Amino acid sequence: MFRLLIVVLLIAVIAVGGRYYYWIGMAPSPNDELGIAMHRYMPQQVQAWGCSTLAARFDKQAPPAGCQDPTDATKWRKT
Repeated sequence: MFRLLIVVLLIAVIAVGGRYYYWIGMAPSPNDELGIAMHRYMPQQVQAWGCSTLAARFDKQAPPAGCQDPTDATKWRKT
């Protein structure tokens, strides 16, 4: 039973992490609702990496929620 729980938990972590990585590294738009929702629950270091990677890919577009500058929502947050 414990082994099954570990396997299910591992599969969930891989699925969520893979989907988050897809949004950061390959999605055609930074405004993916599921990516933004997962971003809220990521640790601060992962959020900083995600925002800087998205900013490098989509620097001409408005940032998604969670990556906005606190003083100007139309600019990318500096990490």
